[in-house]
Amino acid sequence: RVDEAVRVLYSTGSLFAYASVIKRCDLRETVHTKFTRRKYIPIGIDQPDYACFMGFAGALLEHCQHMLSDIDRVDFVISEKQCVSKNMDKVLDTLKAQVREPATASLIGNIRIGRMEAEIPLQAADVMCWHIQRYFSGVFDRTLEDRMWYLLKERTGVMHYWKREELEATSRDLEKEGAYSLG
Repeated sequence: RVDEAVRVLYSTGSLFAYASVIKRCDLRETVHTKFTRRKYIPIGIDQPDYACFMGFAGALLEHCQHMLSDIDRVDFVISEKQCVSKNMDKVLDTLKAQVREPATASLIGNIRIGRMEAEIPLQAADVMCWHIQRYFSGVFDRTLEDRMWYLLKERTGVMHYWKREELEATSRDLEKEGAYSLG
């Protein structure tokens, strides 16, 4: 089934591949340990899903601003996920506050929640992220690796890697802006 999904996605030709990767331990050690209680961690850096969205969206917006001059707005569609979807409007607000370049910030559109069964781009993202997650977790055999490279070859895109320094800087920026207190 996954092989068939990869073949279908590869045949589209018009999808761009953007992803963001974060090590949970980096997020926990650089950001979460600063807080006395989990509830004080600001939305946007409290869960890996949110941090990855911000990394993905930032890389995509940057690329659109500098490489695709005919784009005037980027709307985001995310897959419904029980514990994550409910705060995505707040995460988008955090992203808007973090983007420094006005022209890039002006590209940020809306966010909506879609159902994977009905949205082919969400299915494509799910298949791609499934492969990338396995690659970075070390649970990757040769067949999976071949599928991933087949899916990604000849695609335009960006892979954003959260570095510890970036997480620390993001945390400091949010604190300076008064987005949270360390509680």
